[in-house]
Amino acid sequence: MSKYYEDVSGVPYAKFKDLRTHRGRMKMSSIISDKIKFETSQFKDFLNNILKLTVSPDDDFNRLVEFNGTFYTVAKGGLHSVDDSRLYDNTDGYIYKDADVTSYYPSIIEIFKISPAHLDTNIFLYLISYFKNDRVKAKHEGRKLEAEALKIVINRIYGALKDMMDYLFDPKATYQTTFNGQLSLLMLIEKLEVHSNGNIHCISANTDGIVCRFKPEYENLYSRLCKEWEVETGFELEYT
Repeated sequence: MSKYYEDVSGVPYAKFKDLRTHRGRMKMSSIISDKIKFETSQFKDFLNNILKLTVSPDDDFNRLVEFNGTFYTVAKGGLHSVDDSRLYDNTDGYIYKDADVTSYYPSIIEIFKISPAHLDTNIFLYLISYFKNDRVKAKHEGRKLEAEALKIVINRIYGALKDMMDYLFDPKATYQTTFNGQLSLLMLIEKLEVHSNGNIHCISANTDGIVCRFKPEYENLYSRLCKEWEVETGFELEYT
């Protein structure tokens, strides 16, 4: 990333290697994008309450929201459901489908135009797209080693946003990535649950994806709603 940023910007590494953006308390309203929109009063109230809060690199942030029987934790990292011990077995006649966001963190950065405040935003976003698109292409073409290497590079860029020893350090950029990503997944969960009248039910969420349970007759609706969410948000889903 350092080499590419140097080449594209024309700025020698020595001139940006010591740059950092330090933050104190930040308003959540400056972190969460206006692209985040909900349909139900339950999620609207949850969002409005979060927008009134502040967050800092030093405090803990943890909020719980329940929807249709599943509890979700929204914190500084990824979205997680609160899962108890249970066993699901698809001999019950249901389909269990896992939907994961392709290149989750770089996609969030790209879609919400997130960048460290001290770097050139256009160059940073150009490089994120460059690495992400190369990784997805390598994955689809079966070049597994290259795809995995690029995945490490991309995820390292996200990790560097919260690493004080790295020139990409900017806590606000970290929280813009994590909070907007979590809320985007909650938008998908809401869409699936509401527009299927609860017949498509999310049973688990883990950072970049969700697992849903539904009867076979709802599979086409599931696919259509996921596609609508992809169009609305700009994310891409992969399924298991």
